[in-house]
Amino acid sequence: MNYFELFQLPICLTLDAKEVKKRYLKIGREFHPDRYAQASPAEQEKAMQLTSLANTAYATLKNPDKRMGYLLTLMGVMEEGEKYQLPPDFLMEVMEVNEDLMELEMEDDPSGLAAIQKTVNAFEDEMLAELTPYLTHHFKKEDVAELNVLKEHFFKHRYLLRIKERLSKFATR
Repeated sequence: MNYFELFQLPICLTLDAKEVKKRYLKIGREFHPDRYAQASPAEQEKAMQLTSLANTAYATLKNPDKRMGYLLTLMGVMEEGEKYQLPPDFLMEVMEVNEDLMELEMEDDPSGLAAIQKTVNAFEDEMLAELTPYLTHHFKKEDVAELNVLKEHFFKHRYLLRIKERLSKFATR
């Protein structure tokens, strides 16, 4: 049983956070180990497993990045730990941003930080615009073209998250 099935939700990028939490809490109440204290060992074990699965599912589905990665893995277009070859033009743009950030870090000069943050934000805005048509799509394994667009977005976004992390660390020095 996958996480979407467990919570009786569509396989979709955009989920209502309140609804995800509501379904998680319902499962938690229904299968709480205390409710199975007098049950058979097999029933106790099943309740424990479902509670554990619900905890993992909730942690995944409430986080948009984890949800996307899980969806891509579930649909069979991405393997855990996969190395993905991004388009050369994107890599060149990211390399320029990284070089600019490295210069600021070496010079210990935060004055150019805003410009780099603006560039990264522009990348994110562009990526979100590309992703918008897929936000409410209910995915199936046959949606190969759509899933490949998501996969590329997922790996691009991971690059940007690393840059944003470096920016954040540099800004708080």
